[in-house]
Amino acid sequence: MQLLQKKHHKTTNVKYLLFLALLISAGACSSSNTDTSKTTNLQENKVYPVAVSFGSICCGTPSDDFLKTFTAAFNKNNSVKISADIAAGCGREGEFVILFNLPDNKKTIHSSFITELEKTVKETGEKNKKANSSSGVLQVLYGVKTSEYNYCRLGIKKWNF
Repeated sequence: MQLLQKKHHKTTNVKYLLFLALLISAGACSSSNTDTSKTTNLQENKVYPVAVSFGSICCGTPSDDFLKTFTAAFNKNNSVKISADIAAGCGREGEFVILFNLPDNKKTIHSSFITELEKTVKETGEKNKKANSSSGVLQVLYGVKTSEYNYCRLGIKKWNF
C-alpha cells in the first residue's frame, strides 16, 4: 500500500511540474508576440479635422459600408483623394472610429466633405434606429487627435474603402 502511495505522489509531482512548465512557456510566447504595427505610418500627435465614431448600445456597432460608399463617391465626384485611418478595438463590442485626412489646400472641398458627411451620418443613424432600436450610435467628431485613441486594442491603421 505504501508503494502505491509513493508512486501516486511521484506521478502527481511530475504532472504538476509539466503543468508549471507549460504555463511558463505560454507566458513567454504571449509576451514575445506583441503587435508593433498598431500605429503604422501615423504621426504620434496627428490631428484629424473630422471623424465618425461607431458606438454600441448593446449589440455591436453599425456597419461602415455606407461610409465607404460615401467616401468613394465623394472622391470620384470631386476628383479628390480623401483617405482615412481607423482606430479599432476601442471598446467591448468592437467600437471604432474612422479618422479622415482632408486636403489642406482645398478649403471648399474640406467644407463640402464635412457638410455632406454630417448629412449622411445623420440620415444613416436615423435609418438604423428605425430598423433596430438597439442599433449602435454614429457620431461626427471634429479636431480628433491620435492620442485620444491610444487605448484602442487594434491601434490606428489605414482604412481601406
